Amino acid sequence: MSLTTSDAKQKRTPLVPPQLVVPFVLLLLCFAAWGAAANLTDVLVSVFRGIFDMSNLQASLVQSAYYGAYFLLAIPAGMITSRFGFKAGVLLGLGLAALGGSMVPIEIFSDTMRTVAKVTPHAWANEAFAELVRRDGNLLDIAPQLGVLTGYALVLFLLGGWLFNRALTRGQSLQ
Repeated sequence: MSLTTSDAKQKRTPLVPPQLVVPFVLLLLCFAAWGAAANLTDVLVSVFRGIFDMSNLQASLVQSAYYGAYFLLAIPAGMITSRFGFKAGVLLGLGLAALGGSMVPIEIFSDTMRTVAKVTPHAWANEAFAELVRRDGNLLDIAPQLGVLTGYALVLFLLGGWLFNRALTRGQSLQ
């Protein structure tokens, strides 16, 4: 007995199982965002070349560093993925992307975005760095930022200690 066309359509499995549609779409959006960032490097390098008076060689070195990171980090990323799984690899990639995004000078954002950015420790660290490097500040000038960063470190250290203690007392695995 041969299968008819309608039977063959019913036997097909979906590309993405229904319970994985949301994670699949989120991962798809992450890769689209990474692709957009990679596509913008050509435009940004040409704009920055004019702003920072860079030569063609210096602009080429910026792009070489950007794409060279893919070459240099491919093997370590594969090792992380094979040891900890794809989920850990994606989360590490997103974390590194967020850390890299924090290197943008906060002065270029609107006042509203600067206020929102104060929620993260990156904004405080960038502000202190700008004070030291661009405005020839000293340690006293960045004392408020250092105080906030110390507060962040203390809160996160205490939270981590509490969670570690809780995991130990409940007998949970630390993996």
